Amino acid sequence: MFALLRRLLGRTFSSMFALLRRLLGRTFIRKPGHHDRSAQWSSVRRKYLSKHAVCAACGSDKYLEVHHKKPFHLHPDLELREDNLITLCEDGRRGARNCHFVFGHAYHWKGYNPDVAEDSAAFLRKVKASEKLGKS
Repeated sequence: MFALLRRLLGRTFSSMFALLRRLLGRTFIRKPGHHDRSAQWSSVRRKYLSKHAVCAACGSDKYLEVHHKKPFHLHPDLELREDNLITLCEDGRRGARNCHFVFGHAYHWKGYNPDVAEDSAAFLRKVKASEKLGKS
């Protein structure tokens, strides 16, 4: 059926989802409670990263992500508020540091950690204390 639809429409689609989105329109296949990102999100994210250019949990300056303390899907009104954002690193390599997953989502991508700021700050204090011990 997928191949037949592709031939009828005269173009290829990368997935069945892309085909359905084209046929039905995006609004028909969204999950309940889905919210689109604000047009200002990329600008707010870029500005936030320029001011907060290290991971709040480990101090790394690589693979940085801007994480919402209160999740965007639950609190879309807080999407652009700086006091709802925190910088966390997310190195996707296996076994690498991933503070976004650990502190932001508490080891579960569908979950979130309401104490992300406090937990990150406590861990960063331990990282810095450990670095001082290593240097002496």
